[in-house]
Amino acid sequence: MDERKTLLVVLGGGGHTKQLLKLVKQLGMEYDYEYLISTSDILSEKKIEFRGKIFRILNPREMKDKNIIKVILKFIPSTLQLLAALFQSKARYILAAGPSLSLHVAFLGKFIFGKKIIFLESWSRVYTKSLAGKLTYPFADIFFVQWREELKNYPKAVYAGRLG
Repeated sequence: MDERKTLLVVLGGGGHTKQLLKLVKQLGMEYDYEYLISTSDILSEKKIEFRGKIFRILNPREMKDKNIIKVILKFIPSTLQLLAALFQSKARYILAAGPSLSLHVAFLGKFIFGKKIIFLESWSRVYTKSLAGKLTYPFADIFFVQWREELKNYPKAVYAGRLG
């Protein structure tokens, strides 16, 4: 019997969510899905087409967070919530793109839970690396870029074409 694969999709908000949900739509019903969403994100859940378990965690660093003390204080409960979510998750694969939430999930998922990391570099990155891309690339199991030009920055990446 062939067991279906479960993907934990990290919806980081905005354009990152849009890109990952386009990818999920392309993957279709071949997979089971779980979603990890920030507690402050009120829009992403409404856009999910392929239903699955939803985990909500505090984002350790949002765009508006400029105070390092505030980020450190949020990091501790965020990490505890994330560890609980990863422990409950049935996914062997984490599909992520973008900001700090994705990096946090990818790192803990890989090095504590042994999950496979699939990272999608943003479509907005044509010639330069994103910070999340720079940090995730060395340990991602599959790293996708959406522009051929980015293969110069990420030589082991897979060119996937633009999801936009």
